[in-house]
Amino acid sequence: MLSSYTLIMLGFSANYASGAVESAYRFYWNVGGLPSNYSTRDYSWIERNSVELFTTYFGEYPLIRNSPTNASQEQWCNGGLPQLANLEGHAAAVIRDVRARINDSSYDGFAVVDYESWAQFNASSLTYQVRSVALELQANPALTPAAAYAAAEESFNSAAIKFMLATTAATRQVIPSAKVGFYGHPTRCYWSCDWESIRAVDL
Repeated sequence: MLSSYTLIMLGFSANYASGAVESAYRFYWNVGGLPSNYSTRDYSWIERNSVELFTTYFGEYPLIRNSPTNASQEQWCNGGLPQLANLEGHAAAVIRDVRARINDSSYDGFAVVDYESWAQFNASSLTYQVRSVALELQANPALTPAAAYAAAEESFNSAAIKFMLATTAATRQVIPSAKVGFYGHPTRCYWSCDWESIRAVDL
């Protein structure tokens, strides 16, 4: 686990960069350019070019999106749901994509996987719940709505964990010294949010 004093920044408001914060945390900047007031403040303490960011089309991420040709229709990519993902195919694709992006097996910086489609801040995340419940009812039509929901939550979360672990393991096959993680975790929710438990997490 990363030090509790490490903060990877995919973009931030320069207002957060105060002297107190700068002395307590290590900051990593991973967007083009620098803060708008860079010319009037010293940002030399921000470490740059230390993060590789892998987004939605990294590996074979299962997601459900609007069809590019018809917004009213769903398009299921790579199985759509983590329960239907091909983990072996995904791992092979991750290895291919990491090698294409980082041509250095000794890379020891950060590799951040930014998979956001499942996250609950995104309205489309309800799609994954609805389709997961339908998948359970398809397999067992006798389930009550409550039982189908509980089974769907369990199967979705279990499959999502396996998918994330497979992603991390495959990435580390190529860059074993890198610090590999997922953007927004552990505070981002995929199925449901228990904010009191999240507040208690020691980052």
